[in-house]
Amino acid sequence: MQMPLIDENRYADAMRETVLPALAQCREEGWMSPAGVSDIDSANFTAQSGASQSISGDIGNPDAADSGNDADANSQTLNSASSDIANDANGTTHIGMGDAGIGISGGGIDTGSDEADEQRIMHSKFFGISSLAAPPMPGKLHYVCFDAHKFDALGVPGASAKFRGSIVFSFGFTEFAAKHAEMTWYFLLAGYSVCILEHRGHGYSVRDVGNPSLVWIDDWRRYVADLAKFAQTVGRQYAGDQPMHLYSHSMGGGIAAATLESFPMLFDRAVLSSPMIEPITGMPNSIAGPATALASAVGLSRRRAPGQTEFSPTMKLKGYEGAAQARVQWYFSLRRQDEHYQTNAATFGWVNQALRMSHAILRREACARIETPILLFQAGRDTWVHNGAQNRFVERVRVESGDVVLERVEPAVHEIFSMPNAVLGPYVDRIIDFYAESVDEMVAEEE
Repeated sequence: MQMPLIDENRYADAMRETVLPALAQCREEGWMSPAGVSDIDSANFTAQSGASQSISGDIGNPDAADSGNDADANSQTLNSASSDIANDANGTTHIGMGDAGIGISGGGIDTGSDEADEQRIMHSKFFGISSLAAPPMPGKLHYVCFDAHKFDALGVPGASAKFRGSIVFSFGFTEFAAKHAEMTWYFLLAGYSVCILEHRGHGYSVRDVGNPSLVWIDDWRRYVADLAKFAQTVGRQYAGDQPMHLYSHSMGGGIAAATLESFPMLFDRAVLSSPMIEPITGMPNSIAGPATALASAVGLSRRRAPGQTEFSPTMKLKGYEGAAQARVQWYFSLRRQDEHYQTNAATFGWVNQALRMSHAILRREACARIETPILLFQAGRDTWVHNGAQNRFVERVRVESGDVVLERVEPAVHEIFSMPNAVLGPYVDRIIDFYAESVDEMVAEEE
């Protein structure tokens, strides 16, 4: 399938005039209680298997004084008369926003111009006004979903008008749901509903540190358990009787790999784009691991790791050389406007857990549990994750269990989706074709 791409030369206009208004018509927002992993130790976590396994329940909040509690969250009312709120048995609060009229409170955002005001309003329509008009739900994980049936009803040119299932989205370190509007647009055009969970400590999800620039986690398995619960509940609901796929990037790709090892039957197909099988830390990881473990042990877990900086309103192009500047500028405009999108620095605790996750992912017995067909994209000019670790992962999955394809995008930087259309086009088309193969397989089995 050849996907019609957004014109780079009028990127911001196309996003404001075409993409975001359409996405607003099929967007739904919700909050989910984090999954419970406190009773699962690192030795047996990846021994869990099968889509029939259910992850549910609340996780103990490491910083309850900052985050609040579920009782407060459930009693919180949202400033939207059109919202239809329902709590399901999995602790999920779902809000159907539709195309209702929206009123915006300032929220402390200094837009500086009418154009910026208009852009902020459009972003809020896209991702749920309640988040901007009221604080996040204490103790909850935030998610945004886009219904392919509602999208198809809009009659958008180029849409497939054929429902193909859902795609669960696992994004990267310091990212947020709003950043991935363009990829969401392409997936909807192809006939897929899209479900984006904002990982703990990111976007409007619960945080465990007060500084909005910092990212901290006490146990990487929380990420995996949360993603699995989200897929089993929200993602599966949007898939209906069609396939449920996984799309992931960077840190989200590492989380995705670990999830595929722990829940081999959960997804029909998975794309790992520049996955963080092993992060680049600025020093040999054989040193970084023990050093960050020691720092965490002596009470520095929530402190900013060396070389990490807090968010700055001045855009820097390091790591984006060769990317489409219109896309990069768009991403940064979102970060500049909303404090919730300004995570920027890893803590000692996060680095240590990222390295622990890497070690767990690469274990041969873990790789042997993967049954989901995988398409792994490797960026030829990646400076954030180790390509060698991706190669080892692919080799071990092939030897131990099976179906994985590695495709190297030689000119691409880490965020392949930020590249110019000449690179982005084949990347998107390959992903759509890869997912479509599962539909063909389903038809063949029925025949």
